[in-house]
Amino acid sequence: MKQAVHISSLYDMPGPVSGSFEVFFRNLAACLNESAELSGWKTQVVPRAESRRLASGVKSAFEAPSFVGKNLHSALARFKRRLEIKALIGAYSGKLAEYSGLIAGADIVHAHDPFAALAFVKMKRSKAGAKLCLTPGYISGLDETAPERPWLMEAEAEAMELADFLMVPSCAYFSALNRVYGPLKKNHVVLPGLEDSKHIKTGILRERLRVPPSALLVTAFYGPGAASDADFFLEAFALARSKVPGRIFGLISGLKTTGLEDRIKALDLEGSFAMLEPDAPDWDVLAETDIFFSAFSRPLVELGTIEAFRAGVAVVAADDGWNAEAAGYGEAAMLFKSGEAASAGSALAEIAGHPSALIHFSAKARDYFKVQYSLDALAGRAARAYSEMVGAETREVKFVELGRK
Repeated sequence: MKQAVHISSLYDMPGPVSGSFEVFFRNLAACLNESAELSGWKTQVVPRAESRRLASGVKSAFEAPSFVGKNLHSALARFKRRLEIKALIGAYSGKLAEYSGLIAGADIVHAHDPFAALAFVKMKRSKAGAKLCLTPGYISGLDETAPERPWLMEAEAEAMELADFLMVPSCAYFSALNRVYGPLKKNHVVLPGLEDSKHIKTGILRERLRVPPSALLVTAFYGPGAASDADFFLEAFALARSKVPGRIFGLISGLKTTGLEDRIKALDLEGSFAMLEPDAPDWDVLAETDIFFSAFSRPLVELGTIEAFRAGVAVVAADDGWNAEAAGYGEAAMLFKSGEAASAGSALAEIAGHPSALIHFSAKARDYFKVQYSLDALAGRAARAYSEMVGAETREVKFVELGRK
């Protein structure tokens, strides 16, 4: 039996990035352990003993005192950053030393962030041992909203260079990493997986939103800071509604602002569109949804599309970045030209106006989830990647072998 040891992240990743990668790691470890007899791999996690630290700089964590002069300000800032990196690596080093016996028997050490990787490399210098696999979760060079942080990019680049292998949850993410930090090598793509669950329609949400019985509910998920993305959805929805009047009702779940309310009025969508705030009652939105819309075209993994597949909901998605890859480049969803509201509106109208298309993509979504994004599928991909890293025999983990229905 081969063993992988995971080093959990000690620093915060902002926004939805954090949730996606946390789910990826948690499910990766759980499904491998569940299928250990079949896959030949088991995992253990080195627990995080202290509170998270903010290494991203998103919340100005490294600002120097404002009263010093410009040159001294820069010098103090650089010094503080170096101290913080040293402290993070030191925290990992202490945890690795505590679990040195466990790590000594591992075939792979899987680091969840660059600082964990650097700490393991430092530990490994004097000892031969496990291969180092790195999944770079939050990477500053891909964060367009954050200020430039060369010191952090240098640490990230060093970690990716020193790792024996990289494991990333999508080809789109690896391509983006390669553009900024490349040329990178030794990469393994392991798509994420989710635990299966049933979605039961109650009709309560549709009643509360006053969705007409004959209308299809078109839903998009947005969080704070995604107002421009939500505005794109509104524009696409308005165009689709003009093609299939009375056939669709729109919903933004997770975001409600006065700006969006004004936009709904300007587009004359009142009475055919609603918004739910993040703290709205915990309804199963996807259970009531007929079409899921996602214009997410960035390379980072976003779980909304996979959750829609799991619920058997027809998906309309952008043809770029993670979403296109998640949908098999059109195999499991209707794609539209990224960034073009007219194309998105036409795609929505195509599904809403043709029952056969809606039935096809709804059924395809559920089938695609079981094949590509179940925990069984994740276990098979992860075990195969780990085995290739250490040159071990690869075992196939079949869906039926784990006894799932």
